[in-house]
Amino acid sequence: MYRRLSEILQNITGREYTREQPKWDDTINKDVLFVHDRKTLHDERWENPRVWLTRAYQATGRDDSEIPGIYPEEKGSRKAQVLADLEIYEEAERIYRGLLREGNEALKPELATLLFYKALVHTDVDDLPGAIALFDKCIEIWESIEHTDPGNLLKISMSRAFIGKANALRAQGKYNSSILYYDQALDYLKEQEDQVSPYSTRELIAKVYMHKAIANEFLEDIPATIHLYDKVIAIREQLFMQEGRKEIAHDLANAYMNKANALCIFKDYPSAIELYNKAIEIWVHQIDRQGRSGLAADLALLCFNKASALINLGDDRSGLSFYEKTVEIVEKLVFEMGADDLADLLAMAYMNKAKTYTRLGEIQDALKLLEHAIEILDRLVNVEGRTELMDKIAIFYMIKAETLDRWAIIVAQSICMTCQYYCGAN
Repeated sequence: MYRRLSEILQNITGREYTREQPKWDDTINKDVLFVHDRKTLHDERWENPRVWLTRAYQATGRDDSEIPGIYPEEKGSRKAQVLADLEIYEEAERIYRGLLREGNEALKPELATLLFYKALVHTDVDDLPGAIALFDKCIEIWESIEHTDPGNLLKISMSRAFIGKANALRAQGKYNSSILYYDQALDYLKEQEDQVSPYSTRELIAKVYMHKAIANEFLEDIPATIHLYDKVIAIREQLFMQEGRKEIAHDLANAYMNKANALCIFKDYPSAIELYNKAIEIWVHQIDRQGRSGLAADLALLCFNKASALINLGDDRSGLSFYEKTVEIVEKLVFEMGADDLADLLAMAYMNKAKTYTRLGEIQDALKLLEHAIEILDRLVNVEGRTELMDKIAIFYMIKAETLDRWAIIVAQSICMTCQYYCGAN
C-alpha cells in the first residue's frame, strides 16, 4: 500500500514522496488498530460512552471497575462498535435520569451533554427521528438552566445542539427547516464571537456556514451557496494562513472543494479547477509531509471531481488521467485496506473512466471497466442490501448496452471494410 500510494502522489504532484515507509510492529494485535473514530458524516465526534458510564457509576457510589467486565471494548466492525456505544449510552442515561428524579438538579448539564453525544450516535446509524428527539431533549434542558449561566457559556452547547438537529433535518431532506436551526445556532455563536472571538467559536461559525451552504445547494440556490462558502473560506484562510492554525488545513481544503463543486453547477469549470488544485495541494502536503495516509480517500474524491471538471471543459485526456488516479487510490483502499464504504465511489470512477474511453474510441477498455463497475454495484445491492443503489445499477446497465451497440457498429464497419477490401482484390 505504501509503495503504490507514494507512486500515486508522485504522479499527481511531480515530486518524490519523501517520507520513509512506516515499520509494522508484528507484536501488535492488528485487530486493536481498527477502532471506530466515533465521528459522524458531519464531522462531529461523540465521546467514548464508557467515560459517561464511569461518571454515572461514581455519582451513585457504584464501583466503576465493573464496567470493563460488563462492557468490554468492541473490536468488531464499525457498525458493531457504534451499536455497542449506543447500548452503553442507554445505560448511562438510565442512571442519570434516576439521579435527577432523586433531586440531583446539578447533574442537568451532564445529562444534556450525554444526550447530545447519544444523538450523534443515532445520527450515525441513520435513526434520524431518534436523533432529533434527543437533540430536542438536550435543547430543552439547556434552555431550562440558561438563566444560571451569566457568562453565556451554555450558548455554545445550545448552538451545537441546534447544529446537530439541523444536520439531522437536512439528512431527512427538510432543507428549509434545517436552515432555520442553522440560523439559530449562528445567532448564539455570533454573540460569543462579539464577546471574546475565540478560535473555536470562529471555526464553529465557519462549520455552520458550511452546513448551511450545503442545505442551500440542495435547494438549488447556488448564488447563496457560493456566498456562504466564501464566508467559510474567509474565516479558515485567516485562521490557517494568518494565525497559523495548521490543524484546520483539512477543513480549509474541504471548503475549497465544496465551493468548487458549486461552481461546477454554474459551469465555471476553470475557477472550480483552480480551487480543486488548492485543495489537492493541501491534502498532498498532509499525506506527504505529515504522513496522514487516512486522507487518501479525500484525495481520491478530489481527483474524481477535478477529472469531471476537466471532462466538462472538453479535455478528455487530462480528465482520464485524474480518473485513473482516483481508481488507483480507491482500489488500494477498498481491496487492500478493506474500506468497503468507498466501493460505490470506485464503481463511479470505473464508469466515468469507461465513458471517457468510449468517447476516445477505446471501446474494449470501456467495456472491461463497466463490467467491474456493475460487479461492484451488484454486490452492494444484492449482498449488502444497499437498495438505494438500484437506480444507479440500472443506469450502468443502460450505459453498458449503449457501449455494446457502439462496439457492434464498429465491428460491423470493420467487417464491411474487410469484405470490400477482399472483394476489390478479387
